[in-house]
Amino acid sequence: MKKLLIGFRGRLLCPTEAVRPVPPRTAWRGGLRLLSVALISLAFPAPGPAETSDPALSPQLFVLAASSNSATVIDSATNEITARIPLGTSPIRLAMTPDGRKAYVSNTGDTTVSVIDTVNRLVTATILTGHAGPQEITVTPDGAYAFVVHQRSGYVSVIDTATDTLARTVPVDGNECRDVLATPDNRFVYVANFSSSEVSVIDRATYAVKNIATDAGPRRLAISPDGSRIYASDYLGESLSVIDTASQTLIKSIPVGVNPRGVAVTPDGREIYVTNV
Repeated sequence: MKKLLIGFRGRLLCPTEAVRPVPPRTAWRGGLRLLSVALISLAFPAPGPAETSDPALSPQLFVLAASSNSATVIDSATNEITARIPLGTSPIRLAMTPDGRKAYVSNTGDTTVSVIDTVNRLVTATILTGHAGPQEITVTPDGAYAFVVHQRSGYVSVIDTATDTLARTVPVDGNECRDVLATPDNRFVYVANFSSSEVSVIDRATYAVKNIATDAGPRRLAISPDGSRIYASDYLGESLSVIDTASQTLIKSIPVGVNPRGVAVTPDGREIYVTNV
């Protein structure tokens, strides 16, 4: 038997087996295990070495609360609050580096990204993205860059994680970017453009952009375990767009229910789950 974790507004986390731990590929996205509930985002850093005795490296749960402009850190072993970290205005999304030592938080209310040192539990940098409404954020699998999309502009901000500075902004079509993910080989970043009904592909080597037309209103993205397919839930088109990553073309549009939003792929890649809200 399989179980699904469904967050606020129909966001799908992942299909999971009933008695097994959450599989790493479906639970972790760019180094992040993410759950959105109302105005709260939850994330676990990657676990430290098994032999460590440092309590700072024990599994911690980072909870973003947009209404209080902060992150609360909870010890997942004791369920006790260990720290509260002030952030920018209306923190809404969080992504971690693959080693779990840094967390990048998009503050949608003040056009910034906060950088959290997850070991010492403090903000080490605040980065201006230059555009209104930073929202979804992902860290590339190699940990080198964080990509931030903006719900109220057609730009993607690229943050250098070595220096925690804004490296560049990349213009894409439309002005309502709703999701972003990086391919496992680190070569491309995919962006769901809700207003232009496209998925944009950013080449990390050149930052050239290719736009792939989809059905209306792509909202969320998921990638197959082997990296060969991107799935976009088309909120207004009541469909799921299937993109071949080798050719970067739309190969199929699958009708689903009304207002599809969340999308997740099983670890074996054989099934796709879509929430219709």
